[in-house]
Amino acid sequence: MKGITNFIGKYWRGSCDFRVVASLGLLFLCTCLYFPFASTNREWAVWSIFSLGFISFSAAIWLAVGAFRTGDRITHDSGSMMLVWAAFFLSILGPFGASIVTFQAVLRHSSMVQPIKPLVAPIIPLSISPDGQTVRLTGALDYPLRKRLLFTLSNNPDIVTVDLNSLGGNVFAARALVLDIAKHGLDTQVSEQCFSSCTLVFMAGSEHTLGPEGELGFHGYKFKGIERSNGTNQVRFVDLTEQENKDREYFKSKGVTSDFTDQIFSTPPSEIWIPSRNALREAHVLSE
Repeated sequence: MKGITNFIGKYWRGSCDFRVVASLGLLFLCTCLYFPFASTNREWAVWSIFSLGFISFSAAIWLAVGAFRTGDRITHDSGSMMLVWAAFFLSILGPFGASIVTFQAVLRHSSMVQPIKPLVAPIIPLSISPDGQTVRLTGALDYPLRKRLLFTLSNNPDIVTVDLNSLGGNVFAARALVLDIAKHGLDTQVSEQCFSSCTLVFMAGSEHTLGPEGELGFHGYKFKGIERSNGTNQVRFVDLTEQENKDREYFKSKGVTSDFTDQIFSTPPSEIWIPSRNALREAHVLSE
């Protein structure tokens, strides 16, 4: 070990014979040029990449400094410029070129540069009936729920009915669901509860029916940070009255009477209006 340490120090100081310098430089260059071909099909761990790069670059520095100092020493002793240029070539082109070749070869064939696939949460399909014809849309209406519905529909072509069970949610997500259900020509039904913006989705069905225990609940709109008493009915860029009028017209386009829609949007957001089945029939809310 002491002999190796002495040799490393002797080479670093430029005290070695030029033939030793030339041999080491050429050996290092040939080894590094051979390496890409020897490692074509090999995968490398991240730690080995940095370790090899560090060792290769350190060896290149050691070889370069030793070769340059050796050439400088020989120039003073003999005055031969040819050896100076040879030392310069070995100190610059050899070690540093080999170091770069080695490092690029490892990176090219390492797992480090393999494309990283983004982590995407799997879409959980909605539950469907045993006969595969009814999908159950449950929970707060939002865009993730809409994505789950579309995913379920795409994988279950026999679905013809959406059974709604929701206390409402994002009115804009509800409108998107309206378009989806209309596009697929689905029926809607309510076996339990369908309140607030869920009623928009209910009306989107080609046929919209209410089960024996089903309830529809209606009220006017409210967005976060807004109260009706503020006199403007606006929040940021959303006009509350405009949004209510848009859905008022939607209900009317589905055949719902004006008196019924007036009652919907006159009900405060903090309350819920649950009409009787007869009232729903008379207002043409049900397809029955």
